[in-house]
Amino acid sequence: MLKKHFRPLKSEDVPFVVDAWLKGYAASNRNIKIKGGTDNHRSLILACLKKYNTLICCNEDDQDQIFGFINYFTYDDVFVTNYIYTKELFKRLGVATVLYKELGMNNDLLRLSTHNTDSFQMFCEKKDLRHWYN
Repeated sequence: MLKKHFRPLKSEDVPFVVDAWLKGYAASNRNIKIKGGTDNHRSLILACLKKYNTLICCNEDDQDQIFGFINYFTYDDVFVTNYIYTKELFKRLGVATVLYKELGMNNDLLRLSTHNTDSFQMFCEKKDLRHWYN
């Protein structure tokens, strides 16, 4: 079992988070693989990191070892996930679930995502989460 710790995004996390977000989203969305698409998307990710909240799930004993993260915000009664990521090595170990739980999420809340991937869709279906994609 992973010893998990939660903390906010630090400036030294940004290169890893941007790279993980960009690669993960590009794997599910061929439209950003065109020339210039990744540069435009990188700018969008950086803007999301500056404007919205990011919660990091990391190793309790080594907080530089990131297991996953979520970038999110709330708007009225809606929880908006810009992106949620779990490092491949730690998938199916409950990282995404504990990130949501740490934020006080439950299955009754309305969720919207701005960056949808196949793995996020499967996660929502597995957890029976009410979810809409923008």
